[in-house]
Amino acid sequence: MTAIVSALHIYPIKGCRGVASTSATVEARGLRYDRHWMLVHADTGAFLSQRSHPQMARMRVEVGAVGTLTIGYDDMTYALPFLPDRELTRRDVSVWAFTGDALDCGDAAAAFFSDALRIPVRLTRVPDDFSRRVKPEYAVTPDDGAGFADAFPMLLATEASLADLNMRLAAPVPMDRFRPNIVVSGDVAAWAEDSWQTVRLNNGAVFHSVKPCDRCSVTTIDQGSGAKMGAEPLATLATFRRNPQTGKVYFGVNLIPGVDSIARTISVGDSLSFG
Repeated sequence: MTAIVSALHIYPIKGCRGVASTSATVEARGLRYDRHWMLVHADTGAFLSQRSHPQMARMRVEVGAVGTLTIGYDDMTYALPFLPDRELTRRDVSVWAFTGDALDCGDAAAAFFSDALRIPVRLTRVPDDFSRRVKPEYAVTPDDGAGFADAFPMLLATEASLADLNMRLAAPVPMDRFRPNIVVSGDVAAWAEDSWQTVRLNNGAVFHSVKPCDRCSVTTIDQGSGAKMGAEPLATLATFRRNPQTGKVYFGVNLIPGVDSIARTISVGDSLSFG
């Protein structure tokens, strides 16, 4: 059995629920529409995440075929067109240590999300000229960058590693706790991804595996209900996946798309090879 792409996910609004897809277009900042929008505190512009607002996991997101992002939260719904009917204003936003300007999606969007989360927030989107580089020590080219993702354009995880982890847990966890873009199954050993330098699709697309992904408390939040589920799976991962120098705990690997991968399509069922 060969290794294949068994699932694809994008997370249009950073920190909100993911969207499963059968195919996705690769762009320089990752998969199209992934972390393309971001909620920020209205006063500071700092990003929101499930770390401090776990209820964001209940924010349902759908990418419509007619160019509309539809968001649902409990019994509330809101439709946001990809192309606004007016020029959007810019505002400063921050993602960890990065500060730059993004496009503000307007008062109606802000009112919806502020009502849902019960704090003053603004919805922002990545502008075409957004420039946020990955750390130089991990960059493949000087132009490698990300949108609103935490640090890297894409994340890959394997079903084999999840299965190995779940055998160590009293109660298994689903893959969505780790919020990957690409899930791999097939002829792959658990934790083999640690040693990969490249991931190559049968259509010629190449992704550079630049580092293991360090994990945070979001992995302990149920992605359906937004409920905090205790210390797992972080506690168990820490027993065998902790870096003794940094103390960070790893699951999955961070990817940067190769230059020749831009505008290619990745689909569920694509075969993969690794180098």
